[in-house]
Amino acid sequence: MPLKTGDPIIPATAVEMKVVKYLNPYQMIGYDVKEHKKILVQLSKILPKMVLTNRKHQTHLDTLVENGTKVILRGRIEDWNDIPCWWCRGEIIGSCKDDENKLNYDVYLIDFGKIVKIDRSEFTTVPSESFNDYPSMAINFGLYNILPAYERKKKIDKNSTELVIVKKWQEEAINLTLQLLSASKITYFNQIAVDENKKKYGEIYLSIDDRICALRKILVYSCLATYVSPEIRTILTNINNGKNIKNEIIITNNVPYLEPFDTKNISDKSSNTKSSSSSSSETTKFAKNSNDYLIVSKVQVDGLPCLAEAKFPYDIHKNLSSMKITSLRNIQSLVWPAITKGLDVLAIGPTGCGKTLSYVPPISSIIAKTRNERYDTYPMALVICANTNDVIDISNLFQGLLENYDKINIISAYNGRPDRTISSLIINGCHIIVSTAPYLLRYLSKDESHCKILNLKYLRHIIVDRVDVILEKHKKPLTELFKKYTPIGRDKFRNMENTTIQFIAVAEKWSTNVGQFAGLFTNPYTCITSFPDAVICCGIKPVLRLIHKIDKSDKIIQLLGDNWKTLKTVIVCTNKEEVNELKKSLSSTHDLIILDEDILNIEKNKQLWNISKCGTYSILICTDSLLSEIGIRDADWLIHYSVSTKTKSIFYNRFVTLMDKLKNEKQKLVTIFIDETNDEQLRGVIDLIKRSGGKLLGKELQSIEKICANWDRKKKEYSLCDNVKSLGTCTQIGKCPYRHFVLTNIDSPITPIVIGYKIKMIITWVHSATHFSARIFEYKNMADKIYKLDESQHLMIPIKIQSYLSRQENREIPRIIEVGGIYGYDEGFKNYKRVQVIHIISRDKFNAPLYVAIRIIDTGMIVHKIRVSQLLKLSDDLINEPQNIMEIFIANILPYDDEEEWSNAAGLSTKEWLKKHVVGDAFLQGKVLLHLGNTFWVDSLDITDNFPGRSEDVTIASLQKHLIKCRYGIYSERHMNELMKICPSEEIDNTPTSISSSS
Repeated sequence: MPLKTGDPIIPATAVEMKVVKYLNPYQMIGYDVKEHKKILVQLSKILPKMVLTNRKHQTHLDTLVENGTKVILRGRIEDWNDIPCWWCRGEIIGSCKDDENKLNYDVYLIDFGKIVKIDRSEFTTVPSESFNDYPSMAINFGLYNILPAYERKKKIDKNSTELVIVKKWQEEAINLTLQLLSASKITYFNQIAVDENKKKYGEIYLSIDDRICALRKILVYSCLATYVSPEIRTILTNINNGKNIKNEIIITNNVPYLEPFDTKNISDKSSNTKSSSSSSSETTKFAKNSNDYLIVSKVQVDGLPCLAEAKFPYDIHKNLSSMKITSLRNIQSLVWPAITKGLDVLAIGPTGCGKTLSYVPPISSIIAKTRNERYDTYPMALVICANTNDVIDISNLFQGLLENYDKINIISAYNGRPDRTISSLIINGCHIIVSTAPYLLRYLSKDESHCKILNLKYLRHIIVDRVDVILEKHKKPLTELFKKYTPIGRDKFRNMENTTIQFIAVAEKWSTNVGQFAGLFTNPYTCITSFPDAVICCGIKPVLRLIHKIDKSDKIIQLLGDNWKTLKTVIVCTNKEEVNELKKSLSSTHDLIILDEDILNIEKNKQLWNISKCGTYSILICTDSLLSEIGIRDADWLIHYSVSTKTKSIFYNRFVTLMDKLKNEKQKLVTIFIDETNDEQLRGVIDLIKRSGGKLLGKELQSIEKICANWDRKKKEYSLCDNVKSLGTCTQIGKCPYRHFVLTNIDSPITPIVIGYKIKMIITWVHSATHFSARIFEYKNMADKIYKLDESQHLMIPIKIQSYLSRQENREIPRIIEVGGIYGYDEGFKNYKRVQVIHIISRDKFNAPLYVAIRIIDTGMIVHKIRVSQLLKLSDDLINEPQNIMEIFIANILPYDDEEEWSNAAGLSTKEWLKKHVVGDAFLQGKVLLHLGNTFWVDSLDITDNFPGRSEDVTIASLQKHLIKCRYGIYSERHMNELMKICPSEEIDNTPTSISSSS
């Protein structure tokens, strides 16, 4: 659904509706947009044939056509608004003669809900049964379980009001509804009931200004309607029976603000899941907006319809607005009210879904409201982060939301900040402390006075951000910190004020570790917005089958056995060839439902699937593209016939087939076939199996590593991953687009410089604390022979680029954009650069690159996202000009506490160090430990100088030692050891390069 917000729970059964006619909230005509488009395609093929077939049976033009006659129209269609087709079905509903005594007919267009006036020559009559295969798509619908009303002052007490139920809708209600329908970008209708005339009743959801609103709720809150409560239903029943007749029904309580009693759990009903009003029983709910999600909780929590409903203090709403946060995402609309209720929340969702903002605003609101209840100067909330960058970012978010509260202090404690600084800040009072588990444990253990200054025994909220990463890397210090210094070691996790601590944890992925951590929760509320994570969270362990491609069709017969008759089985394939392969293998021995592109076939097969009974089930076989069309959500067994999908999201979407039965006690199975060609998504598959608690045999792991290595080696156009270069490993290898293996023919050194040489350089760009782009101007070999490099050539290249692209006739748009390609780049203001595309970020609907990441070749700067329209074609001479800027990494130093990336604070410290020391004649020098392609790893970046009487340069300052001294990093030979593991066993070729040099 193309919505920007994730607001109230739109049921899975809701459909996008086009309203074509409106009288009042009870009487509307419209059609299902998605179905409408499909059926119109079919009708465009069928209706012309019907016209030809029935043309010879037409009556004379002057003969009156009776009302109710079915007709097909063509002619002035282009003059009719909102009718996007050449052929239409209609029904005669009336006739009259015009001023010229010519007979005209009123025709109701049964697929559009409109009436048009045409003459006899513009339609063809057809038999009444002609349209039976395709029922009318225009439906009559209205709001359900709601009565018109208005508000008035009470006769006795003029200062209070009462609600009066009336027979007809007030003009104000009719106009308000019309305005809302007109303003809505997308309108959804969820059917709840149908009457004997096939009129449908339900709820209407409107998308207005990036907010989702329920129409019934708006009318009720506006005091223009009321829900039909049990009391009102009793009154209406008595009136219908001739009892207790009154001219009006008056409601004096808060009925307008009550939810409808029979639609309270509508999202649960529409998704065929169980729910309970009892606080002691577990509720599992699935709902649908732009994404599906799983909620597991003992307490019913209603999602927020909009940001304003959060009811935070005014200053927090104001600061959210200033941060351009004006609407809610799915996860936020569900988690905010759960946190406000005091529940222990576990929120799981992919990167970018809004997890951090799912807890920062509500916690800020709670702290703002209860700030005066803090005991002494001790913190009320503790936020544990995975790394220093997260500490800084989350601390800044809290600061931004609470900046109007002078007496609320947020303190961020991380590597590189002196203990004395942290202590002085805490002494002045602390409401929220944000840190990493290793740092905070070290700080509290280092000095007994620190425990007195930072007493965590009075905490009310403990938040663990990216808990999946922390449990993988810092589980031991986290456990020790909690048990030793927080109230978690106390009875029932109560703090020194005897208040139960509220736990909040967010993660990108669910795992058994995360599940065990959630076991600490007293009042758990779990929200998961990822299909596969929802599946494994409910205890389903995917099973991996490593099979040669040639043997797959035989193996699947053995796997199915007779289980397919009692388990609703879906087999998902990557392409039609695999579907045909399975059809050939299984059709003689198994009952199959094969999906193809035919819309009618899809609908027919969906009905077959829905009416099938246990013991006589059929196996559904389809491709990924058709899986979303049929909308299966109640499978018992999901079989991935192959996993060679283009994107990970396509593979993950397959798990939606299990969503409706996750809490059903019936056995659920997931089987994943892997062959030698299934390499692209394999790392994600293995990660999913490991997180579910599944185990892989040694032989399986070896085979998998070989397949993954082969896939990675195919990325010849991509450069080696910067995380691998900087840290030795990449923690995001499953979704990182770059290469993680060294290839001899690609990564052979492009300079004559070898291990052991010393190089002098000028830094052109600082990427991180230990990663730089630089121009080498001198190097010294093992025999202390010095080679100086000519810089005039490097200085001329940007001039040539600028001169060439400044001429309009040379500025051509390249036809092909590919990774590794070299192009011109229009920076704007008539500035041009030579760049290399390092990654294609997104593509358009024709699979052409839309946004790319680039490296500016002659400075080393990385631009993470530009439109391809900014790229220009270069001449071959300019493309082949030497690339003199090298990549420099400091070796054998890793971030403190084994963090997964260098912090921005460390990078800032590096820049300050360079600014301080690289002055005058001072220069940077390093000893080469490894050279691959255009990349060097050096022992350090040292500031050296030549003193009279000394043959060796004297080291004045070392960047590596500076980072270690400031506790940004630690010395570790693991860095180079890990790099050596990914290098090929054969020796890297040291072919000389295009860098011109002179001794």
